[in-house]
Amino acid sequence: MSSNVLSLLEQMPHKSFTPINGQPNFRLCANLCTKIHANLMTVTTTAGRGSHGHLGSFLPPAKYLALPGTEAYEVPPNPGDGPVIANNATNQAIANATNTWKAAHARYTLHQEVLKSVKQGIIACIEPIYIERCRDRRIGFENQSGAELLQWIEAKYAIMTANDLAKNRLLLATPFDVDKGLDPRWTLVADVQYFAELGGEPIPDSAAINATIQVFDQARVYSNAVYQWNTNPPAQATMNAFILFMATAERERSPRERVAPLATMVLMQLNAILRALVLHLPTTLLLVARHLFPPTPHPKSILTQTTPTLMHEANVPAESLASSQADVVPTPLPTSIIADTGCTSHYFRIDAPVINK
Repeated sequence: MSSNVLSLLEQMPHKSFTPINGQPNFRLCANLCTKIHANLMTVTTTAGRGSHGHLGSFLPPAKYLALPGTEAYEVPPNPGDGPVIANNATNQAIANATNTWKAAHARYTLHQEVLKSVKQGIIACIEPIYIERCRDRRIGFENQSGAELLQWIEAKYAIMTANDLAKNRLLLATPFDVDKGLDPRWTLVADVQYFAELGGEPIPDSAAINATIQVFDQARVYSNAVYQWNTNPPAQATMNAFILFMATAERERSPRERVAPLATMVLMQLNAILRALVLHLPTTLLLVARHLFPPTPHPKSILTQTTPTLMHEANVPAESLASSQADVVPTPLPTSIIADTGCTSHYFRIDAPVINK
């Protein structure tokens, strides 16, 4: 990218276009067009009456003339390598011809650099596989303009289906984010209406307003403002009028009304936590009880669990431990070597020492 193009990009709102990962679609191409148009309109020119910058160098003539305040856009011609000066020209005539050539050359150069910046931006944001058919094997994309590249992409991939239109309309039901405020909502509505219009099924302002009011109701915000709008709507109930009305309502909203949605959200979260605790309360109590009051193991299990541990601490090989455990066979004590202690079910061996009480 040349230094002139780089310096030109610094003046544009979009220094680069958002990369399109994977196959382009209608919405991605429309977003790309919006950014391209914004860049082109930033660079001033007198061509096409100049009210839309260099946009006329990119749009088809019919689409450009459909815009307000335009006329036929004349592409600046190449003025050649230098001014044409007659042999008998005076100094004043030479100076005039030179100044005229310089101005024409500047217009032509600027026009070419603007178009080059657009084309390079498109090539950079689209994966090569989707524009490979437009590339010449010898000179690359030099024989293709940015407008021609975009037209190829749109004709092949940017086809809006009925399913796309339905998904686009569903975006109007996106939950309202109280923390972000109203401006992101207006951007969302504008994008949805724009894509619907491009798809040939425009969404009227009345439908967009009703969908927005439903979202406000679900978020429990602006109830007073919505009531006032519904009871006394303006004569021209357009989306712009609704936006201005809600801006006034936002400024006049009391601090209590501003805090109410946040408090409602906190209460809802606390309620969800309490419900989860109640549902899992038996399991929680059981785990706590087991931790505080662990069950007492049976004496035999203690002996079984302790003996290997003691033998391990005494460095007894694992093989010896296994064989010793296999040889031990529990047998009941014969009655000939036990004696009654006088206490029910308690016995000791007769050869054990006896202490007189």
